[in-house]
Amino acid sequence: MTKDPYAACSELARCMRSRACRTTLRMKVTPTRACPSRRRRCRRRSGWRNCARTARSSATGSRGTLTIKQFDLPPQLFYDLLSAFEQDIMKRRYANFAEVLDYCVRSANPVGRLVLLLHGYRDGQRFAWSDAICTALQLANFWQDVAVDLVKDRIYLPEDDRQRFNVSEEQLFALTVTPAYRELLKFQVDRAQKIFDEGKPLPKSLRGLLSLEISLTWHGGTTILQKIRCQNYDTLTKRPKLTKWDLPALLLKGLFR
Repeated sequence: MTKDPYAACSELARCMRSRACRTTLRMKVTPTRACPSRRRRCRRRSGWRNCARTARSSATGSRGTLTIKQFDLPPQLFYDLLSAFEQDIMKRRYANFAEVLDYCVRSANPVGRLVLLLHGYRDGQRFAWSDAICTALQLANFWQDVAVDLVKDRIYLPEDDRQRFNVSEEQLFALTVTPAYRELLKFQVDRAQKIFDEGKPLPKSLRGLLSLEISLTWHGGTTILQKIRCQNYDTLTKRPKLTKWDLPALLLKGLFR
């Protein structure tokens, strides 16, 4: 049985996504097949939750299950991830920032904690720093992908903030970049940056390659926010993204963190 945390990460990733990938591939190669209903997709998630529930008590199982037992990984982290998957099926609007943060806590933060646990880190301070980075990464992705999510009829911009800045759903779906929209995005980007800053000490508290990887992750996320600023907060008509030209600068920042 492997003790390599990187191999363990790969096993867990395969365990979590294998069924979903098979379902997606079947839908892609059979375009006439109807998309599974929300109820059916929720039943599938319930099945995955049962697998996670029995992982620690089972003496045998898949390599992913054995990895959970070997590294003593809390099942709640997997339940949180699954609940976030389910929420993405059912919930398409968010009343306030607290609701958005609650989603981030379950969709992003467990991933960072699992990485730390697999590398032998179990202290609360590193968990807190990791949670901040993961939450900020999820927020950066939301503000980067506003137009992408609109196609899926999803709006992560909190409703109370949209009302405060006078940005309506109709304006969003029309992809109308108004001064009010730019102010709304600036507010969200600045808030995400503050959360990134809360997690900045994490890389220096880690050893070896993991320290570099987390540093690159932090700098990659904050670079996305900077790109949003550079295009004057227009994420409705153009999507900011990292390119190969960004990689040398990111690597230098990661090495001299």
